[in-house]
Amino acid sequence: MKNVDMNEAERLFIHTVMFREGIVPMEDPNMDVRRALADLPPDEARKLKRKFRKLWRKKMKSGVGKAITANAVKTHFGTKGKQPTRANKQWRKQAIWDHLKKTQVDPMVKQFKEISREEKQLTP
Repeated sequence: MKNVDMNEAERLFIHTVMFREGIVPMEDPNMDVRRALADLPPDEARKLKRKFRKLWRKKMKSGVGKAITANAVKTHFGTKGKQPTRANKQWRKQAIWDHLKKTQVDPMVKQFKEISREEKQLTP
């Protein structure tokens, strides 16, 4: 799922949610996070990576793979105890991005649009 048309409010909400979660804010899940982490001090980069892994583990425990077979989960996201491939990391990043967008960003955007609509109706 490629992020195509994102307005400024949506961008702002995505950054806010990801900062609040303690991970590198990414407007597009296909961006290379390594570049953003390279600009940070090593201890900060380590914290951000750990926060992402923590979010990932939490998401896996909550059942990211309930809709698909266990074999597909292993293929896409990797298996516990093994070094994830670049493709596994990309799938994980996409899953976390989709989860945060669906559960936190989209409700914020919806509320923002409703407030904007109400303000437009109030002004003559």
